[in-house]
Amino acid sequence: MDKLRKPRPPRKQLVFFAKDQLIGDGAYAVIRTTWFDGTQVVNVTEASVNYYKDNIPVLKTVVREAIAAGADVSILSIDEASAFGITAK
Repeated sequence: MDKLRKPRPPRKQLVFFAKDQLIGDGAYAVIRTTWFDGTQVVNVTEASVNYYKDNIPVLKTVVREAIAAGADVSILSIDEASAFGITAK
């Protein structure tokens, strides 16, 4: 590292959740993940998920792992944040 350059502060991770109605039969959530390499965005994925009882634990795991890996995660759902393992700090 060049001694004349100051190191960049770490990127602040974003976790966003909103509860609202969704259009479409069985629509449960829209989940967007933004993946980074340092401070550069390298990939953005967005998925619309229908409600199935069996997919709720899977969604919770996917969200938890994305957050642990440093991705920004945004969720719009008809359910509470706690269904995704998200709690307010």
